[in-house]
Amino acid sequence: LGGMSGWVAPFEAVEEDRAFVGVNARYAPTEAVELRIRLEGLAASWPDGARTIGPGDLRLGTSARILPGSGPRPALWLDWEVKLPNASTELGLGTDETDVAAMALARWAGPEGTITAGAGLVILGDPLRYSAQDDAALALVTASRPLGPTRVLARAGGRLPSPRNPADLSVGLGVEAARASMRAGVELSAGLTPAAADVGARLWIGARSPCGAQVP
Repeated sequence: LGGMSGWVAPFEAVEEDRAFVGVNARYAPTEAVELRIRLEGLAASWPDGARTIGPGDLRLGTSARILPGSGPRPALWLDWEVKLPNASTELGLGTDETDVAAMALARWAGPEGTITAGAGLVILGDPLRYSAQDDAALALVTASRPLGPTRVLARAGGRLPSPRNPADLSVGLGVEAARASMRAGVELSAGLTPAAADVGARLWIGARSPCGAQVP
């Protein structure tokens, strides 16, 4: 669960505050493949006092390792995600369009931590023009480092400027603790560009089942 303030949604011009509560599920049938599904409930408010609550978009994704890492050579991953248009356009929670994102990721993993750098493309369905779209580049850098029983997390990146939308870039810093099959974490974020949320926070609690393989 979490929230953010001062965010400008794609194809919109007015800032909004948004809170969410959601469920994520991940399954790794092998060490080189991961499947994901994510669904959220949303609450949004705007400067004019309007407020709304409703379901968010359903997101499906998968990651595949195409080259294992060795020594200084990073592992190479391909990541794909589709956003299905479940969120209500009338309530201002979605675009009623299907979006697709794809990224290539280089990941360095070792006992001192993990660093991932990636670049890709997101295709945003344009709700304002029939059969139109907006293509934007994506950039991402993440890092994690063990610190006693916890792990410190850092990230930077997001969506770069495109013909129909401004950049949505942010940075985040968090910490996650794991014990047995349970894990919990928190992250605080800040926007780097006007369209990005000014500030944000999220909290997660998860459990790992014995089925499937652990993804490094």
